[in-house]
Amino acid sequence: MVKEISEDKNFYLWAEYKPKTLDFSALPYFPEPKTDNERLFNLQYEYRNNGIKSAIATMYTLLERVSAKIITKECKKRKIRGIDRKEKAQDVASYIIEQYLTRKCFVIKSSFVAYCFLQAKHEIFYQKEIDKITDFVGEDFFRRL
Repeated sequence: MVKEISEDKNFYLWAEYKPKTLDFSALPYFPEPKTDNERLFNLQYEYRNNGIKSAIATMYTLLERVSAKIITKECKKRKIRGIDRKEKAQDVASYIIEQYLTRKCFVIKSSFVAYCFLQAKHEIFYQKEIDKITDFVGEDFFRRL
């Protein structure tokens, strides 16, 4: 459907957003998966093609394990301490599963591990407003009160 919007006697046409439709049968599938990436692709295939809901639960646990490895490796490499690695891994896995549940056409085509890596870096280095406030105030401030 197309909407017509007038603004200062100039007419613009705006197309309404229509969700893409994907052919889920073209997703990669490995008969004998050897890596976590291949296992995740098989779980994605089972969820998108066959509608198996238990594949999402298995995908969550595997994503959490993969992202925990990535976060641990990045924290050691950059000598970062003081973060809850398990919580960050859960956040990464939750975000990816949330994309599957909220976006009907969401699929990962190239690499699950690469997608986990980018989300893990976001979780490690991104600071929310509340994190900035607590870093600024610090625990010592409250101990002196």
